[in-house]
Order: sequence, then structure tokens, then C-alpha cells
Amino acid sequence: RSLVAVASALVFLHDRRVAHLDIKPDNVLLDSGPPAGGGTVWLADLGLAVAATDAGGSELPAGAIGRGSPAYMAPEMRGGGGAPPPSAQCVSGYWREAGAGAGGVQEPPLRLRADVYSFGVMAVEVLTLSRPISELSAELTAAFGAGGSAQQQAALLAPLPASLRPVIKLSLSANAGQRPAMLTVFEQLAALYEETVGRAFDAPSQTVPTPVPVSAPSASPHGGGSGLSLSGLASVLPHA
Repeated sequence: RSLVAVASALVFLHDRRVAHLDIKPDNVLLDSGPPAGGGTVWLADLGLAVAATDAGGSELPAGAIGRGSPAYMAPEMRGGGGAPPPSAQCVSGYWREAGAGAGGVQEPPLRLRADVYSFGVMAVEVLTLSRPISELSAELTAAFGAGGSAQQQAALLAPLPASLRPVIKLSLSANAGQRPAMLTVFEQLAALYEETVGRAFDAPSQTVPTPVPVSAPSASPHGGGSGLSLSGLASVLPHA
């Protein structure tokens, strides 16, 4: 249920062209209240979040590279020091995905697909609980990187429900362009949830208030956040 809730919250963010960039268990909170006595799942810590600077959401601010927690970070975000991902080119101070064209519209945008990778790592971690995240992250990087094998990937994903393995496998692709949209991941998880508990996952996407408009990325005095206008966003992300 918690994974479905986080996926639902990420769909909410991505629909608004906002990338979280620090998806990990430490940023998933659970309170002890309703609904159904199981508490509410919250996606927390938007301090590293960045917003798209164009309608298509394909532009990646150079300052976003290297943001996040290393064990959960997508390969294209590990450049550090402003280094671009291999598939990007610099346009007017921002990293644009190669081949995006003049309009820059690609689904899902490069920026958002970094969240998809981090979610995939977290999903494998919480569904297996078999090793420290530092070891698991290294194994996932090796298995799903250029030198990885199908046998390595299958072994790491074997503990997961069979219906989830294909979408999580794609989520962990070293090639951002091969990762699915977060909506696809959510739909797969929601279907498994419904099959397991006998009722549909109730994502309150039709009842949440309108979030505060998100501004373009700007320098942050704290060195990590992007200076986004996100003050009203956390309060609309609880998912039962």
C-alpha cells in the first residue's frame, strides 16, 4: 500500500512537471491515524525538487545534476559538479535531452525519469529487505548497467511479485529513455494492490486542492533546494 501511495504522489508531482529527486524510504512517512486504521502515507522532503522550465518538461537545470541520495540516484544524475548526463546537450544554460527537438516534448521527460529510477530502487529494497541499501544499490547498478546480464537482473528481481517484475525492470534501466512514465508504474502497482486486497486503491486525485504555482528553478540559499514555490504542495500529497 505504501508503494502504491508513493507512486500516486509522484504521478501528482510529475503531472505538474515537478521532480522530487530524493525518493527513498526516509522520505516516506506514515502516521497512525485513519483511514481504516492503517494511517496515511506521506511523500516528504521537497527540498531538492525542481520544476520544468518549459511546457514539455524536457530541460534539465545543470544544478540538478548530482542532487539526491547516491544509493537511489539515477545514473544520469550522478555526474556531480554540474556534469551532464551522456544523453544531454547544453542549451541556454540548461541540459536538454539529445533529440528532443525544438519543442522539447518527450514523455516522460528526462528529469522525471530520474524519480522513476529512484522509485525502482526503493521498491526492490522494501520488497526484499535482504541486504543493506549500499550493497543492493551497487548490485542494481552493475546488473542494469551496460555490463549487466539478464541473469543478474532476474536474480535481483526474483523476490518481487511476478506481475511487477517487468515494470520495475524497465524503471531500473540505465537508459532513461527506456524507463516508463510514473503513471505506468502506478497503474501496475495499483492493479496488484486491487488483486491482493480485493479493492481498488483510492487515490484522491479528484479532490486535492490546487497547489501553489511552481516557479522556475532558482538559486537556493541552502545549497540543495531549488527555490521553488512549493509551500502548499506537501499538504496535498497524503495518499491513503
